[in-house]
Amino acid sequence: MRAEDAEHPPAFVCPITQEIMRDPVTAADGHSYEASAIATWLRSSDLSPLTGQRLQHKNLTRSHALRNAIQEHEQARLARQRKQRLSEPAAPVGAKLILLGDSAVGKSSLVHRIKEGTFSAAASQPTIGCSFCPHAVTLPDGAKVNLAIWDTAGQEKYRAFTRQYFRGASAAVVLYDITFPASFEGAQRWLTELHSELPPPPQTVLLLVGAKLDMLSERKVPKDEAEQMARRYSAAYLECSSKEGTNVELVFERVAQTLRERGLDGGANRASQRIQVSALPPQRRSSSAGAAGCCV
Repeated sequence: MRAEDAEHPPAFVCPITQEIMRDPVTAADGHSYEASAIATWLRSSDLSPLTGQRLQHKNLTRSHALRNAIQEHEQARLARQRKQRLSEPAAPVGAKLILLGDSAVGKSSLVHRIKEGTFSAAASQPTIGCSFCPHAVTLPDGAKVNLAIWDTAGQEKYRAFTRQYFRGASAAVVLYDITFPASFEGAQRWLTELHSELPPPPQTVLLLVGAKLDMLSERKVPKDEAEQMARRYSAAYLECSSKEGTNVELVFERVAQTLRERGLDGGANRASQRIQVSALPPQRRSSSAGAAGCCV
């Protein structure tokens, strides 16, 4: 580009000749290429300037010819993407795990700790709707179980919305804050809802988790009371601290191990579960939808 042309906007540089366009094609043509440059190109070549392939409709107007060239380029790009996707190994199928609990019990902090290995105050902000996170768990015997973790919102206004994420879940982790009794009551409502919406254990893996173990001195929910409730709902029980990292890996390892033992860590098992859930009688699903404290 010549120095005297440097002041021209970049949009007026011809992509074919790399020269300043003295006579841009009007907006009605749908292109901002220089008319003379296009005419010269069509006289000297019938190859696409973008793909190098032969233009099938060179006898059309310059606008049509360039449109064909652009379409060829886009088709070639999409073909390369399809070829790349086909050559990539298939992503491993993961068992669906949903995290449930009242707002601010630490669901997002738990996910952040297991994925990033750190505690983040930003992760304590309320989740809007639902977020997704894949996670691979390596068991002590070296086997791997892939989890598809769905972190649901705990706010009251999202309860009805979140119920749709129950379907197809192989496992659920229900959290409560050991320093906040109201969240423990909420956990009981969650467990009741899960029994209404999903196949009962052992077809669904349930784990009740007492969060914020780092605040043990401020405990308000007795551990033995929580263990009793877990047994009533056929759920395992653990306590953890996302802030200190205590038992965080154990939470997901326990779920993965149980899924593997029960044969629920593969896609075929989840498919059969989805059939069972969708086959629930309408009156059963409608009654559970009206339960107090159903979803977060």
